[in-house]
Amino acid sequence: MALWLIGTHHGTTIQHEVQEQEGGAGRGSDNELVLPSQTASRNHARFHREGDVLFLEDLGSLNGTRVNGEAVTGHATARLGDTVEFGSVLLTVAASDAEPSTAMPPLSEDSNLSQSIHLTREEITDSHRAAASDPEVLKLLTDAGQLLVLPEAPEAAFDRILELVERAIPAERILILINEGEGRDPVQRAARVRGDRAISRLMLSRTMVSLVLEKGGAFLTTDAMSDERFMNQQSIMAQDLHSAMAVPLVHHDDTLGLLYVDTSNPLTSYQERDLRVLTLLGQMIGAKVANAKLLEIAREQERMQEELRTADRIQQRLLPQELPEVAGYEIVAFQRTCEAVGGDLYDAAIENEQLHFCLGDVSGKGIGAALLMSDVLASVRTLRPFGVPVDDLVTRLDRHVLQWTKAEHYLTLFLAELDPRAHRLSYVNAGHPPAYLLSGDGTYQELGSTGMPVGLVDLPDMTFEAAVCDFPPGATLIVYSDGVSEAERGPDQFGDSRFQQLLPEFRGLGAAECVQKIDDAVKRYVGDAPATDDVTLVIVRRLDSGTGR
Repeated sequence: MALWLIGTHHGTTIQHEVQEQEGGAGRGSDNELVLPSQTASRNHARFHREGDVLFLEDLGSLNGTRVNGEAVTGHATARLGDTVEFGSVLLTVAASDAEPSTAMPPLSEDSNLSQSIHLTREEITDSHRAAASDPEVLKLLTDAGQLLVLPEAPEAAFDRILELVERAIPAERILILINEGEGRDPVQRAARVRGDRAISRLMLSRTMVSLVLEKGGAFLTTDAMSDERFMNQQSIMAQDLHSAMAVPLVHHDDTLGLLYVDTSNPLTSYQERDLRVLTLLGQMIGAKVANAKLLEIAREQERMQEELRTADRIQQRLLPQELPEVAGYEIVAFQRTCEAVGGDLYDAAIENEQLHFCLGDVSGKGIGAALLMSDVLASVRTLRPFGVPVDDLVTRLDRHVLQWTKAEHYLTLFLAELDPRAHRLSYVNAGHPPAYLLSGDGTYQELGSTGMPVGLVDLPDMTFEAAVCDFPPGATLIVYSDGVSEAERGPDQFGDSRFQQLLPEFRGLGAAECVQKIDDAVKRYVGDAPATDDVTLVIVRRLDSGTGR
């Protein structure tokens, strides 16, 4: 049977299997059990197992070693279910790597709070000026403020703050508990203990905790021995706990946790002044917790932004950096994304003396769309060199997308093959907006949809049909994504009909000039409204054999 020491400390899970050979416990990294706490000495204790018994030896540590709350002097033993404390690090002896025990001290079920002072959130706010007028309090707050502005993790600041609390208020236990969300008990993030009194033996009042966390009030009991909330028989420490206080860690209107102190000294009884001092410290700690959370969010956002910038750079490199040159033709591509990464794709290459090009629009936006975009682009490039006809290529791509992506992911696609010698265009329009083949005389031909979007419908016998058309001299093929037709201004969209009205203006223009004219028209229509979709264009123009344009 394996023997384990398990627990949590400041949110860190500790799970250590005890071996038969002797091992060390302490803050130093050379120990077998490294204790993540400043309350632990560098070389705190030695331990080993014999059967299901744990043998311990304290090595003269500053804050002591305890088994079930009893100080270890020399050697001690612990068995299954016993608690072992190295400083303030509380661990349980377990038979396997079970779930670590909660970092929250147990809560007693109570409803009647006697011999107590309760300050509401409003009373706490009104009392700040009176408490802060005390010179000793001002010195304490000044010292605390200097600690809180240091650029360090909250836990490091917590330990320093607890030292200040101990300096201002006589206490045997001081705890900082951080709220983990609705319906969950707060988590202990810092603790300070005098002597050999074990944190694990304290049973906090659920009513007290609820008053603090749910209503933001501060609470003091002046005589815990006669306070009914500590009369629960399971509370071992109820026999000698004398006075206790709990105050909220607040920031604006949010209660982020609580600060708790207690004492068993019969000569020490907390007064209202102590409660008000503690509430001021609680507010300062709350500000530190809030700022730390905001900093963590900001760092996470910056990390995400950097990842998106990296993804954008990778995606841009996936798109063709240079387009192929074809005698008698010019080809231009353009893309403007509305987010850091986009779901539009385009490609162009010469295979077997044929010009292959495509433009696709993946459903959705962001990273998911970008991943599918890169997968589709790789699949097209893999199949293209084998001379697969355009209709067969799209059919195979459809099966690939259906097999390897979620049901909500699909794409519209215009994929074409141009024979530059016969000037014949074969294409598949899989649910994509219509492309337009503009002749030199200003008339145009609409190359509409020839099939469903790729990956949209899972039909075993699903195939895609190709269409064929001539590509006369001086003609221009314009393929665009729905970022053009669906560009929004208020409730209205740019639309295919408005795009068709532009077509006569492209007569005689080069491919790059057509791109610029389309992009300018979309920008004018949208105005200051943010872009809602990627704008992608592929334009292929056959030069006029007579003019060379």
